Amino acid sequence: MTAAREEGDSTTFLRALCDVTDARVMSTLAAKAHLNRENLYRMLSEHGNPQLDSLTALLYALDLRLAVAVK
Repeated sequence: MTAAREEGDSTTFLRALCDVTDARVMSTLAAKAHLNRENLYRMLSEHGNPQLDSLTALLYALDLRLAVAVK
C-alpha cells in the first residue's frame, strides 16, 4: 500500500486498499469500522472519494494508520 501511495495516484492507492479490504470479510469490516457495507464498497470503488473520517475509520478497522511525512 505504501508503494501504491508513493506513486502519487489516489486510484492506485484505493485499489490496493480495496484488495486488502476484500481479503477480509467486507461485512465484518464494515461493522468494525462503523460504516455501511454498501458505502464501504462505494468509497473503495474506482470513482470513490472517501471523506477523511471514513478513511480513518476503515484504516483503524484494518489495524492500519495513515501517516504524514516530510517529502
